[in-house]
Amino acid sequence: MPRHRNDGKLKVDVASDWDDNERLHKRLSKALIRIRDMNGLLSKDMAERLKVTEAYMSQVLNCKRDVRLSMLN
Repeated sequence: MPRHRNDGKLKVDVASDWDDNERLHKRLSKALIRIRDMNGLLSKDMAERLKVTEAYMSQVLNCKRDVRLSMLN
């Protein structure tokens, strides 16, 4: 039987994936805030342009909600 990469010798740390997701959310939030500020927009204006609600935009900017791929597009 072929040996797999994780044949018991390597340990996979699942918790680090959670940390990566949290860091990604924070980086995305900071980038969106930077874009908003550079363009002199209010969060309300940004939400309108992205065709999302103000509440959704606020949750994204505060790392409390995942971002829809359609919004990023």
